[in-house]
Amino acid sequence: MKTTSIFTALSTILLSASAQVIDLGYASTFGALSGAGVTNTGGTVITGDLGTTSTSITGFPPGVVTGTIRRNDDVTTLAYADYAKAFTHGQSLVATVDKAGTTTLGGENLVAGVYKYDIGLGLEGTLTLNGNGVSTGVWVFQCASTLITSSYSNINLVNGATAKNVFWIVGSSATLGTYSSFVGQILAQESVVANTGAAVKGALYASAGIALDSNPIVVQTSIVARIASVFHA
Repeated sequence: MKTTSIFTALSTILLSASAQVIDLGYASTFGALSGAGVTNTGGTVITGDLGTTSTSITGFPPGVVTGTIRRNDDVTTLAYADYAKAFTHGQSLVATVDKAGTTTLGGENLVAGVYKYDIGLGLEGTLTLNGNGVSTGVWVFQCASTLITSSYSNINLVNGATAKNVFWIVGSSATLGTYSSFVGQILAQESVVANTGAAVKGALYASAGIALDSNPIVVQTSIVARIASVFHA
C-alpha cells in the first residue's frame, strides 16, 4: 500500500510540474467562431455564443443561439485572437504518442495524451476516450491535414473523460459527417463543415468559414484546460 501511495504521489507531482495550459480565453464562450462568416441551414441550436470577425452570419433564424450573436466587434476580435493563440500552442505541444501513418480513429481506445498524425485523419465507427478514473485527463489531437468523420460515427467518453478536455488541432479543414456525434473543441486552420444533424459537444473554431446544418452544439463550461506533457500511454 505504501509503494502504491508513493507512486501515486510521484505521478501527481510529475503531472503538476509538467502541466501546460491551453487557454481559450474569450473564445471559450463560443459554439462557433469564424474569421470569414458562418452559414446555417435548418434547426441548428447553439448553446453558447456565435461569432465572426467578418459581418456575415446567415441562417439565424431558423437557427437558435442561446447566447449572443456577434459580428466584427471587440469581443469577436479578442476571441479570434485567443483561438489563434490556442491553435499555435496546440500545434507546438510535444507529442506523447506519434501516430505517423495512421489514417483512422475508428475502434481505438485512447488514454489522455498528445497524439500526432502526419496525414489526413478520419473517424469511422466509434472512438473511445478513456479517462482511467481521472476527470482531469486531456486529449490533444494534432492533425497535419484534414479531419473527416463518417456519417453516424461517434466519440465515446468513459471512466471520467470529459468533453471540455478534448482538443482537435486541425492543419486544414474539418468535416463532420451526417448525424455523427462529435466531442471536443475543433481548432481548424481553414474551414469547418458540420453536415446535417451532426452533434457537437464542444465548439467549432475556424479561420475561414463555418457551415452548419441542423446541428446541436453545446459549449463546454471550462475556459482553461490543463495539458500535461507526461501521460500514461
